[in-house]
Amino acid sequence: NIYAMHKRKKIWVENALEYKPNRWEDAKRSCLLGKGWLFLPFSEGPRICLG
Repeated sequence: NIYAMHKRKKIWVENALEYKPNRWEDAKRSCLLGKGWLFLPFSEGPRICLG
């Protein structure tokens, strides 16, 4: 479940449930470094979101 994966405190620490759009302001996305496939808002692979 992608929604649940994006809310896991084990991955996103204590503020996982907070709406914090400023976490994405970092141009290098340092909050995602080393997390690989842990943030998939539009899926990944051959069936990626056509949006």
